[in-house]
Amino acid sequence: MKKLSIVLFGLSLQWLCAQNLVLNPSFETHKSCPPDIGHFSKYWVMDWSRPSAGSSDYFHKCSKYIGFNNFNGQQNAKTGDAYAGIYAYSPGNYREYIQGTLKEPLQKGVTYRISFYVSLAEKSTYAINDFGVLFMPMPLWDPDEKVINIRQLSKQAVDSDFIEIRNEAALSDKEHWVELSVEYEALGFEKYFTIGNFYGNWSIRKQEVSEEYHEAFAYYYIDDVSISSKETDTPRIEEISVFKEDEVYVCKNVNFEFDKWELLTESTSEIEELFEYLTTHPELAVEIFGHTDAQGGKEHNQLLSENRAKAVADYLVTLGLDPSKVEHKGFGSNRPLIEEDTEQAHLQNRRVEFKLVKI
Repeated sequence: MKKLSIVLFGLSLQWLCAQNLVLNPSFETHKSCPPDIGHFSKYWVMDWSRPSAGSSDYFHKCSKYIGFNNFNGQQNAKTGDAYAGIYAYSPGNYREYIQGTLKEPLQKGVTYRISFYVSLAEKSTYAINDFGVLFMPMPLWDPDEKVINIRQLSKQAVDSDFIEIRNEAALSDKEHWVELSVEYEALGFEKYFTIGNFYGNWSIRKQEVSEEYHEAFAYYYIDDVSISSKETDTPRIEEISVFKEDEVYVCKNVNFEFDKWELLTESTSEIEELFEYLTTHPELAVEIFGHTDAQGGKEHNQLLSENRAKAVADYLVTLGLDPSKVEHKGFGSNRPLIEEDTEQAHLQNRRVEFKLVKI
């Protein structure tokens, strides 16, 4: 089955409390540093693989040869220390793809939001308009290194579903990460998914962006892959009319880079919404709590959690909140939400919470 959808940028309604079902969504968990190009596989990065013979790439900050400065340019990770890279357009219909694994199969009839970030590599001479996501009940392996043939999969009576993510303009930003997202109604068998471009060179929508290099190609970095259920959404702070006093709430969009406590740009909007709520309720003060996962030493995690909580508190004060109305505290890894040693558990345990108290 083939579905068409137009890409959505910068959705105002965030899926704040939806669980990301993608295992290792930002490619952080790995077995060892990639020594060279073409090492995107389960033997290097956990829970990901190549669905075809195309030699997709795994970039990690720890690698001397294939880190943030690499053969196709320079780009920092969207979050953390790693990302993937693929040729989405290349001579001879050569293509590369990445294949991810879900924590559990999608539920039939449930609507999910699929999203990931892309950035065009500096040396790319072309930019493309469209990406796609192919769902399968089992891992796909195509021994060819050319475009994956969606029609051929259907003829083989293999359960699969394909959704296009189309954009009116070419994805030509070489400096920033651009989010692509689409809503998808599940059929119920989806356990594995493949991201890439599924159009042949004769039909692909593309735009020339550079004449500096002779070869015609579009190479994209990919990071922060998410598939989450719409049904588990909760309202944004601005949509909640009344918060309960002395109840702990999780900030679902306050994020930090790995092992850092500086606020990311995308984290400030939720804190600003909290500030607006506090200004309309002057009888309330707020307590900020920082938490880490269990990776790393206890003393280090304790300091990291305290600094992250302090970063949120300081930003509230910068916005104009009376310093006497905000307190912050770190708990390290002592209060996990999930007692599991999995990437999904680590993601949920790394969090900032707040509680409103009456003055």
